[in-house]
Parts: sequence; structure tokens; C-alpha cells
Amino acid sequence: MTRTCLLLVMLVFFLTESWELKGQSSDPVFTDKQEWALGLRAGTGLLIAHKEELKYLNTGMYHSLELNYEKRVDGSHRWHNIYNYPSYGFSAIFSYHGDREKVGNSLSLSTFLSLPLVRASKDHNINLKLAGGGVYVQNPFDPLENHRNLAISTHLNIFVQLMIEYGYRLNEDWDASLGVQFNHFSNGSYLKPNTGINYAMVSAGLSRVFNRDQRASEIRDRYIPKTEWNVMASGSLRSPHINSSSQFAVGTLNFHFNRRFSRKFFATVGTDLVYNAANRRDLEIRYSKSPSRTDDFQLGVFGGVGMRFGKSSIVLTKGYTAVSYSGPTAGIYHRFAFRRQFRPDFFYHIGIFSNYFKANFLDVGLGYTINAK
Repeated sequence: MTRTCLLLVMLVFFLTESWELKGQSSDPVFTDKQEWALGLRAGTGLLIAHKEELKYLNTGMYHSLELNYEKRVDGSHRWHNIYNYPSYGFSAIFSYHGDREKVGNSLSLSTFLSLPLVRASKDHNINLKLAGGGVYVQNPFDPLENHRNLAISTHLNIFVQLMIEYGYRLNEDWDASLGVQFNHFSNGSYLKPNTGINYAMVSAGLSRVFNRDQRASEIRDRYIPKTEWNVMASGSLRSPHINSSSQFAVGTLNFHFNRRFSRKFFATVGTDLVYNAANRRDLEIRYSKSPSRTDDFQLGVFGGVGMRFGKSSIVLTKGYTAVSYSGPTAGIYHRFAFRRQFRPDFFYHIGIFSNYFKANFLDVGLGYTINAK
């Protein structure tokens, strides 16, 4: 479900890249100030029971209350104009999951990026909001007291949100909005069981806007390379099976080549060498045999697409383990990641590595740009 939503997101931006939007906003004011806003959003929705065992949790409506702080880019970089002056910020979301005993409440803290898809006039716009962060869940799986909650097994988890939002300018100081969104909770298989929780929602928001339509008086252009050769090392910890309470080290060595084919998008191809110490333990539990240490290693090849925002990028790839043991992490795999350059030749990487739509492990690491031109 998450992968399908991300593919649709990138397709929408690709199709709208050449649109000429007219009457987008009122004339900007060139100043050193920056537009910002404080907002409140309330939402309600239903659990998406993508597995039979999750129907146990589907006992009531999901409700959320969100407080957010938002800033709009000031036009000081070329990508601000390419993406039609997006906004970014921080959110705190309190959620009730429909039953006080099974999941209870949760509190998430996240960052977000809101990308304008269409600005029909100065008063009407349609945006795509991407958010990610951490969430504390009140009642995770417990073998004695909450053994049927197979969705979440840890208090601390990852929170991801995708939203299509219609915004309306009430006046110079206030904005209102309506949204259709998808919320996802998971620990990335750090500890099992971990099927994850997904909600489909509708929401409404109200924001107080300050310094509306402020723009920087100077554009600081930055060179964006056409091609890049990169190497990256990443990893984390992973639980192999629901019957194992231990975590095992996972690491990847990644080589990839990027080629930009438009103002927003680039194609990427490469290889992954994966060391997954949980593989052998998983085979021992499933098949009661003593596997070889070579079962910890997998070699995969992949291709994908990315969107670039200045020093940051979002990447979605699909690959296949050409050399691998025959287990649940073999075969087709996906990686969704956020990357940001923090030095001219270095970037950090935060992502999720999955197999057949199931999270395999969290993926955190550093990368180095060997060559860019």
C-alpha cells in the first residue's frame, strides 16, 4: 500500500511538471522576512486491515488532533520556483486508535514537506503533504496481556503520512483546508510481530498565516549535476522471527549511478551487498536446521527514480537479489529513502528496506559522491 502511494506521488509530479499555472498568487513582497503559519488539524478514519489478523484491531474509528508549525520557502534558490514555492515544518499529532485496550493512544512528532500540485488562483490550491517521524504507541504487543495485537510490538515506532490537501485562503491572515490522507505506523521489523498499522482518513485544518507572500530579493543559484556516482554504507538491527526476542545486525554496501532527466527527477541504478545476520536465525527457527554463514550475505541489483529538492532527495527503488539464500528476504526488494547532502561530497541516508511489501529493516547510513558532473 505505501509503495503504491509513493509511485502515484511521483507519477503526479512527473505529469504536472510542464503545467503552466496561471494566476497562482498575488504579487509577492520582496523582503528578508519569511512566510510562516501555526495550524490545527482534526481528522478521523478507518483501519485498513491488510491482513486477516488485523481485523481484531478494527473496533472503532481512528481520531487525530494535529498541531503544526509551517514555513514557506522564500524563493532564494532555483528549486523553490521549480516546485512552486513549497512549505515545510513540524507536527505533533495525538491519536486515538479506536480501542483503549488494544492499541490505545499515540503521540507522534514529525517533519513534513508540503508541495503545491495546483494553484488555480491566489485563494485556491491543491497540495501534496509528505511527513515522517517517530511515534509513541501506548499499548504494543505483549505475550500475556495484549497477545492479539500483532501489528505493533514496540512503544517507539516510525510514523509516515501522505496527504492530498485542498487549501482555501479565507483572508490575508487565515487559511482553511480539507485533506484525504494515509497514516502508517511500523517499527521496521526491529522487533516482531510487526505487520504495521495503516489508516485511511479525512481531515480539516485551520491556520494563522504571518508575513504572507514574502519573497527573498536575491536568488542564490546552485549547480545541480547531471550525473553522479555514489557509494553508501548503511544498516540497523532486525528481529528475525516472532519467536525470537533478539536483534541482529544488518548492513548494506551500496554503489549507484544517478542521471537527472528533468528539473525534478533523476533515474538511479546500482547494486546492494547486504549482510543480514538475522537470516541464519530465521532459517533455524523455520526449518530446524543449521545454516551456513554464507546465508547472511545477499547481492542485489536495482533501478528506480528520485525527486530532488536542492540538497535533499526522495528515492524509490526496486531490486532483485541475484545471489541469495532461499528465505523470506530473498527475491524482490524495495527501498524508500530520504537523503540530504551535508558536505559537498557527503550525504546521509534514512530509509526502509522491504521485501514483498513487508518491512525488512530500517536503513540508516552515510554516502560519498565519487564523481559528479
